Amino acid sequence: MSAPKLIRGYYEVQDCLSEGVLTRLYLTKHTVKQSQYYVWEFKANYLTPEITQDLIKLAQKLRYIRHPNILPLEEFEYTGSQFYAIYPIEKNLVPLEDYLKGNPDVSDAIRGKWSTQIVSAMMLLESKELCGGQLNTHDLYVDQDQNIMLSTVCLPIPILQDQLLELDAIDEGIFIAPELLQSQTYTIQSDIYSMGILLYVLFGKQWPYPNTSKITGITTLLLEGPLPFYKRFESTPNHIEKAIQICLQIEPRYRYQSFAVLLKNLQSPKTVKAPQYIPLNQEEAFRKELKQDVKRRKNKKNRKWVILTLVSIIILSVLGVLYHKYVSYSTAIPEKSVPNVTGMPLEKALRILKEDELFGEIAGERENAQYPKGYVIETRPPEGRNVKENRRIRLFLSKGNGSEACAIFSTENATVATEDVHPVDPNQQNANP
Repeated sequence: MSAPKLIRGYYEVQDCLSEGVLTRLYLTKHTVKQSQYYVWEFKANYLTPEITQDLIKLAQKLRYIRHPNILPLEEFEYTGSQFYAIYPIEKNLVPLEDYLKGNPDVSDAIRGKWSTQIVSAMMLLESKELCGGQLNTHDLYVDQDQNIMLSTVCLPIPILQDQLLELDAIDEGIFIAPELLQSQTYTIQSDIYSMGILLYVLFGKQWPYPNTSKITGITTLLLEGPLPFYKRFESTPNHIEKAIQICLQIEPRYRYQSFAVLLKNLQSPKTVKAPQYIPLNQEEAFRKELKQDVKRRKNKKNRKWVILTLVSIIILSVLGVLYHKYVSYSTAIPEKSVPNVTGMPLEKALRILKEDELFGEIAGERENAQYPKGYVIETRPPEGRNVKENRRIRLFLSKGNGSEACAIFSTENATVATEDVHPVDPNQQNANP
């Protein structure tokens, strides 16, 4: 689908910065104010009438939420098919995923500051009875002052709850809590689980699970449990591992019950009594229940498709045969691993992809101080991902040039939630936040 030229009558689309399973991110310019904005488009094929109503209700609440580490929602728009969330750009932002790739040796103190800022923002949402749902390396952003920013908080949750198992793949799937797969429920403990994954990534030497984009693969990984945690730096406090273990308990009631408790445990681990771990027999029972529940829903879904398939064969037998041949052909296509072309000029990257029977296409440009203009700074799918031969690989190019350390988990980094809320007069809700 091509990008819209104008959103809400004022926001002129300049570039498509990224695309995920659920959303597209556009860089836009206000035709009157001449200022730039980020606009997230939620894809129309996932927007049922019920989900759209939920998105509108959430957006109305988010327009009044203000926190220094949450992108402020200025406007939203539903066109009857597309839903747009519009955010002003106050500072240049880089996805955390990209920032960590370009700065692998960022200090323990900065990682601690990020963790504290995220927990502080989540405390505010929790006080408003809202869940974040976006705690992953792709939807968190870092500004030029090395502060972390949460984007599109709350908005993806209705889609994930309703259609998670219908999706073929989802970005950052390892951050999904087990209960979302089991019963489509999402609570603040689900965010705490995602925070545990994030702490694991920030302070560990690896991902807690092998990267996978398939929903069925995510379920299998959750049932097997995370890999052992190893500290990235000697300066990392020893209690981080215990905090991660509590966050990643498979049953929500054995995790931290609030972000306030998690923050206290990170800052003063000796003063807070942590939740007890699940006894092994209870954990195994919960894993078994999760596995059986997913299997039951999968079988139910399969039975429905069997009936539809039989009817389709009777009415459209010829198309059924052609579809069978198409599927057989598709599965016979060999897979290729996406090569690492980051940091290469476009012409060289295209040549290397072509040698691997893959096709590169330009998806957008971003300001980047690390690489000259025209050099590749990111690929989608990312390097190392197995894809079908002849797959198109989206390339993001550099536009060219466009740290303050702090004590880890310092209370100076945590912003008190009640002080960060700036209520907006409902009579002025059309004004800029």
